[in-house]
Amino acid sequence: MTDSSFLLLLNAHSDAIPFRLPAIGKDTEWQLLIDTHRDRFPGRDERVSPGTEFSLQGRSLALLIQVASGREE
Repeated sequence: MTDSSFLLLLNAHSDAIPFRLPAIGKDTEWQLLIDTHRDRFPGRDERVSPGTEFSLQGRSLALLIQVASGREE
C-alpha cells in the first residue's frame, strides 16, 4: 500500500523479502517509522534512500514516510 506520503510494506511469508523502495521527488527520502521485526519504533533519523532495496523480515511490516533529504534542526 502506498500514497503520496507513506509506504506500508507487509510480509506474511516466513522468510525475508527484498522490496525495492520507489523513487520519489528530488531531495526526498524515506524515513522508517515502524518495523515490527526490530524495535517497534526505530530511531527518528533512520532514513532509506529511494530506489534502494529494503529487506523486510518474515511475518512483519514496516511503515515509511517521505521526508526532505536535509537534516532538520
